[in-house]
Amino acid sequence: MGLGRAPKMAKQNMQAAESELDVSHPNYDDWEDAYNKTAYASHYVADCAQPLHTGMEYQQAGNYAAQESTGGTPIHHAYAKWAMNDVWGDVKSDFENGSHFDVLNLDSATKDLADASHKAETVYWTIYNTDNWRHDYNLEQITENRLQAATLYIKGMFNRLRS
Repeated sequence: MGLGRAPKMAKQNMQAAESELDVSHPNYDDWEDAYNKTAYASHYVADCAQPLHTGMEYQQAGNYAAQESTGGTPIHHAYAKWAMNDVWGDVKSDFENGSHFDVLNLDSATKDLADASHKAETVYWTIYNTDNWRHDYNLEQITENRLQAATLYIKGMFNRLRS
């Protein structure tokens, strides 16, 4: 299915955010709007870090009905909820400290992030085939890695806006 519009939308929203701070813009120095547009851009970047947003589309569509391994919740939703509740805490400090990636080309960064996430199709099959997937070390490591990459890019986007 491909990347869809995420790289393009991330880039457009980031450019719109930066234009809010351009002296030639009619609403020059509108930081609130600039931050909101950067948040929209960051949503697309974060989506590209989620392995179930970047692959296995046909399998997910075919198995949208509740799965036994997820306690009756569609795989995609069960995984996202688990990532936020159980894995995010380990990654949150990366966002809060000074670490970030310099984002020179958001379009390419988003594509690279999606490509790395797409290669993590193990996520889908682990959840689909394993009743105890929430305690799978490899799944946790893949998820943590993808969340870390996204947070470093997003932090870089906000740093870029402020520079």
